[in-house]
Amino acid sequence: MTEEIIILNDNVKIIKQENNVVLYVDGLPQMIIPRDERRIQNLGEILFVQPIDLLKHKKNIKVLNVGLGAGYTAKEILKRDFVSKLDIVEIYKTVIDSLKHFETSDVLLNNKRVAIINQNIIDYLKTTNEVYDCIVVDVCQPKLEITKGLFDEEFFNSIKKHLTKDGICLYWFYTIKYRKEMVERAKNVINYSNKLFSNVSLNTSTEDFGETTYFFMSDKYEHNKNTINIFDL
Repeated sequence: MTEEIIILNDNVKIIKQENNVVLYVDGLPQMIIPRDERRIQNLGEILFVQPIDLLKHKKNIKVLNVGLGAGYTAKEILKRDFVSKLDIVEIYKTVIDSLKHFETSDVLLNNKRVAIINQNIIDYLKTTNEVYDCIVVDVCQPKLEITKGLFDEEFFNSIKKHLTKDGICLYWFYTIKYRKEMVERAKNVINYSNKLFSNVSLNTSTEDFGETTYFFMSDKYEHNKNTINIFDL
């Protein structure tokens, strides 16, 4: 198969390769989707959202998903029938439009449980009165200009404000040990979250584009599987 390039505008493009489909945002790979269905089952998005199951006893929970990407995180969240409402906030309209190129569109578009909001998440949290049982921050490229504000203490304060008292925040991004700026931002995340939440844990997994760090934050629940110390990176 020859490589097919779909350019949606200057900042978003899709490259279809023989084994993978890659979504690029602002020149950086945002997500790689294998064409092999068996490999899709091992995507980090599936492992990333598993702690949501700690909330299944509540039923009818509301989830905020920050960053649409190719829609695989949102699709995985929607597999849980106790999720009654999923708000997805995506800053780029072009990323939302690109959804039609992925099989996740069948699940997300025209779904009564889903609202896709084209807005900067920082602005959204300043203007909304919504409170969520779970907030999932799925903007995994720290080098993107649009993600810089998501590593500030003010952003974590906003997350805490819009979580229920027994809510959960899940936060992920690529770290890559030899990239000092990525590790420093990871350290900032753990510092800010430790100030705000009683229970914070994290683990890493290795993927095609580097190491992924998964953060778990809550005042009520614990999720300590494969906990690591970010300061050892």
